[in-house]
Amino acid sequence: MDADSTRAPDGATDLTTKNDAAILAAWERFAANRKAVGELREETPGYEAKEERLWAAVHADEVFIGESTAKTLLGVEIQLWCIVSHDVPQWEWELAVFRRDISAFDGLDEHLDWSTRVALQAIRSLRAMGGEA
Repeated sequence: MDADSTRAPDGATDLTTKNDAAILAAWERFAANRKAVGELREETPGYEAKEERLWAAVHADEVFIGESTAKTLLGVEIQLWCIVSHDVPQWEWELAVFRRDISAFDGLDEHLDWSTRVALQAIRSLRAMGGEA
């Protein structure tokens, strides 16, 4: 079966004509609410109720991200960042996750679990394919 093929024109595939706006919006809310949880202090009036509301919002967004089918490289990257957000051992690294700052993890492999390292490498691979920079 010898067949000649040509590249599809820009915008001709699902990967280029669909977007993951809902996943990206959920990530922005997830990151903002997770940061707010981290910055909340026990002496804050209404601390427990605020913390409970924030965690509920975080959970709803991470469930949405995890159960969605991404249609773009960036959507897949966001799903990987959601995984990584559960496995970093230090708050400063969590903040890097929320910024999607892959360079913050350079040279830290010895401090990370194998699954986290693989997820971070997958993010690097996606970016090498033309995903989010």
